[in-house]
Amino acid sequence: MNEERIGLLQEIGFFDEKPQKSPMKESIEEIWEENRQALIAYKGEHDTFFVSQQADKKLARWADNQRQFHRRGEMNEKRHQLLQEIGFFDELGKKSPKKKAAEKKKSLDELWEENRQALIAHKMEHNGSFLFHSKSKLGKWVEYQRRAHKLGKMSVNRFTLLNEIDFFHDEQMGERREEAIRKATDAMWEKTRQELVLYKETHGDYSVAPKSRLGRWIENQRRAYKLYDMPAERAELMQQMGLFPERPEDMVDGRTSPRKKRKKPTYTEEEEADEVGGVSPLRKKRATAASVENNVHEDLTGLV
Repeated sequence: MNEERIGLLQEIGFFDEKPQKSPMKESIEEIWEENRQALIAYKGEHDTFFVSQQADKKLARWADNQRQFHRRGEMNEKRHQLLQEIGFFDELGKKSPKKKAAEKKKSLDELWEENRQALIAHKMEHNGSFLFHSKSKLGKWVEYQRRAHKLGKMSVNRFTLLNEIDFFHDEQMGERREEAIRKATDAMWEKTRQELVLYKETHGDYSVAPKSRLGRWIENQRRAYKLYDMPAERAELMQQMGLFPERPEDMVDGRTSPRKKRKKPTYTEEEEADEVGGVSPLRKKRATAASVENNVHEDLTGLV
């Protein structure tokens, strides 16, 4: 700018006014100061500058931003001084209450006992039942305890504590129920077999009507025998009655199972010699047949 223009602007007092802050900048500073005052109030109430997200999510985010600006050196001196005056940076070397609580881990025995107490509460609410949803946290814990007990990996102390609340009562009842069902099934099977024996003594054979109750039972036994899905004890009793033919068999888990033998191929002396020499008899026969076919084709071609 030349001297003439500068003089003209000085005559109207253009350079006498000091630059003023923009309204937007003042509003930003005012909001920052409001947050600082809110932080001071939170400190007075909770004795910490680590604001909880549940108490004030907005203020907690603002406080975290100030810590990040301070660590990166992006905070201006004025704001740094204002925060320094209230001791905001004195807690940077300390850990938040949330982190302290997380670091205070409980021992495995304490966690196990908490689950046992939750189990007791569940039992009282559900009329003594220990049934849970398999995907729930406590349900998975219960399943793990049952598995550890069955595998013999549960300590005597834990077994005693669970046994005091009748935890294994349902498991024992289930095993007793299965045993009772098995015994009742065997008794019913034996009763029907005795009816069949009595029928033969009366009629001289087992020619029972196919659609009768006894006839359907015989058909079911034959099907199970053919499919090797019959316990060995039952199969032996039926064979003794002459109802099923005897056959060589192996026992697998108490049930009849066939022994499958692979038949060895029978070769002539010449084929056995080829087998030992590394030539497959089947491949040799195929090659011979192909050679004969080619010779016939050549003879026919010569005739034409």
